[in-house]
Amino acid sequence: MGELALLIEGLVKSSGISRKKDIKPLLQTFPWDRASMLDPIGDDAAVLSVPDGYLLMSCDGIMTEL
Repeated sequence: MGELALLIEGLVKSSGISRKKDIKPLLQTFPWDRASMLDPIGDDAAVLSVPDGYLLMSCDGIMTEL
């Protein structure tokens, strides 16, 4: 296996990536429309346009290893 393949495999298996899977149920629970988001990429926050202004949704996970 080449160096790039090993790097990719390591990243995919890392806790920094795998722990992001925990937010998938939330994404399926709350309706959201990427077109109405001011910053659709967002990392720990999202700005949503709502009828009377904007809504900021934010959270952050703390890694116990820290």
